Amino acid sequence: MYYIRTQMDFIENIVVGTGVLGLAAARELQYINKEVLLIERSKHIFNETSSRNSEVIHSGLYYEQNTYKNLFCLEGKNRLYKYLKDRNIPYRRCGKLIISDGTKHQNNILDSLVKKAEEKELDYKNLSKKTLKNKYSFLRSGENIFIEDSGIFDSHSYGLSLLADFENSGGLINFGNEIDKFTKSKSKIILHFRNSEYKISCINLVICAGLGSINILQKSDFSMQLPDQVLNKGDYFSYSGKVKVNELIYPIPTEHSLGLHLTPGLDGRIKFGPDNEFVDTLDYKVSPEKKGDFLSQIRTYIPKIKLSEIHPDYSGIRPKIMIEGKIFKDFFPVFEKDGDVTVSSILGYESPGLTSSMAAGKYLMEVINGG
Repeated sequence: MYYIRTQMDFIENIVVGTGVLGLAAARELQYINKEVLLIERSKHIFNETSSRNSEVIHSGLYYEQNTYKNLFCLEGKNRLYKYLKDRNIPYRRCGKLIISDGTKHQNNILDSLVKKAEEKELDYKNLSKKTLKNKYSFLRSGENIFIEDSGIFDSHSYGLSLLADFENSGGLINFGNEIDKFTKSKSKIILHFRNSEYKISCINLVICAGLGSINILQKSDFSMQLPDQVLNKGDYFSYSGKVKVNELIYPIPTEHSLGLHLTPGLDGRIKFGPDNEFVDTLDYKVSPEKKGDFLSQIRTYIPKIKLSEIHPDYSGIRPKIMIEGKIFKDFFPVFEKDGDVTVSSILGYESPGLTSSMAAGKYLMEVINGG
């Protein structure tokens, strides 16, 4: 049973949120600082964004050099593969096939991806027409790139393992209490809870509340200018047809997403998604009326898929951010030090968030420790 003892009104480090970023940051802090409390508003970990995704290990191909997404993904990928292997967490380095529809526009984008793979020294190859015909006869494809070190994994088992590491090293956790805001002086930060008079203070505060992070910071003693949050929903459809494949298959990426792709699960089941829709409210229902649009997008690279073979499954909402009216395409770390206290967060923490988590968690730990 997890609880906050009423007499414990101070702890040096507090991390808010038990999504993948919060767990990774808390684990890193506990290993170094030895006095960390994790606070989660729900009754279990991975309650929102971290549990509503494709469970893909990204190679780092897509992201521009000198961005946080590129830095965290490349480092995080290597650390994640090692961690999964060491802890016997299910994963498969299956590879990712990215395919063009043959138009000049998409071929040009594919050429730019090949250039990025070379610049980042990623292992890749171009599949021959013979290989495509023999192994992927269901595809409408010619030009392609196959990225060797993309993969899939059991993200929930990963989250539970991070939590176990944190607790086994002495970390404390509280479920079922929601942070409303914080106030601070030069010597301490005071956390205020919703529907409770209880308060607790700390020196270092890390906000990893996902879709709620910007709202907490806006209501609190935090002077740094913040971006606007934009909700971007991605739906998934399961598949019950005859196509069988072990590799990830992606179309050419779009402006706001990596495309409505095929993901094979560790159990062999296939899903398609996510799509890309800007929304105003948190609603995770998947409308059956989207089947037609999903089918038309899938058929751009798998033409024989039938309407009766795809079924509404689940959805996730990406915490995208906007700066000066434009979608900001990188992670957005924020940090404020005032006297002895520090407040930090990474806003816009969406894909490749799972892959990046160990590197991003280490970054937040180093911010606190002056790294």
